[in-house]
Amino acid sequence: MDLENTFILDLTSDEGLELYNKYRNRLLDKLEYYDLRENYSGNSGFEYDFKLFEHIKNNSSVGIIISHIYIKFIKERKALVKSRIPNCTIISIADNNYLDKESIVEVRKGRVDDG
Repeated sequence: MDLENTFILDLTSDEGLELYNKYRNRLLDKLEYYDLRENYSGNSGFEYDFKLFEHIKNNSSVGIIISHIYIKFIKERKALVKSRIPNCTIISIADNNYLDKESIVEVRKGRVDDG
């Protein structure tokens, strides 16, 4: 696995967030100009972020994006909790060849609704 020429956008850092927001603002300016907003609007912030992550990976040298997000588990879904405080970290990868599949280890097995 060679990541030497792969840019990692780490949204858990101030520098990464600054770069992300610059990219998002440039994209929003283009969307207004070309009226492409429907392609990047979604029912949830997560859907919008996913589309923007894909756009960044497909139109830049970014190959990996690291981000904190909030995922609702069954308890939060039943209680209709809406939160923007992250409870996990995700990694979005442009190319599966970046993964060393032998190094992936199952830490815990269970169901999402185990809460």
